[in-house]
Amino acid sequence: MGHGTVATAQDGLKAWEVLKARPHGIDLILTEIELPSISGYALLTLIMEHEIRKNIPVIMMCKYDSVSLVYKCRMRGGADFLVTPIRINELKNLWQHVWRRQSVSHRLTVPKKIGFADIN
Repeated sequence: MGHGTVATAQDGLKAWEVLKARPHGIDLILTEIELPSISGYALLTLIMEHEIRKNIPVIMMCKYDSVSLVYKCRMRGGADFLVTPIRINELKNLWQHVWRRQSVSHRLTVPKKIGFADIN
């Protein structure tokens, strides 16, 4: 699997602006729950309410390992949840799983871009 393009944003509002500017070509969003300006929950809600972007898998991350946080994210449409800090192998395995699930359900071609909502 080759490397894609990574888009970054320093806060939730900037992440939403990046997503609005690029309506197609983002295959995965990785975001923290605790973000400046708007929360990761709010960002997830905006994504899930958008006709085009709601099909992009959103992986939520948080330093707290809580069943209620995971449940809240999943109920809002999050594809998965990671406890930070994350290991690179964990992220690679998750990406492969998400891509396979998407390719089966949408018959996607090899992904070209990976969108990350927040990277510190």
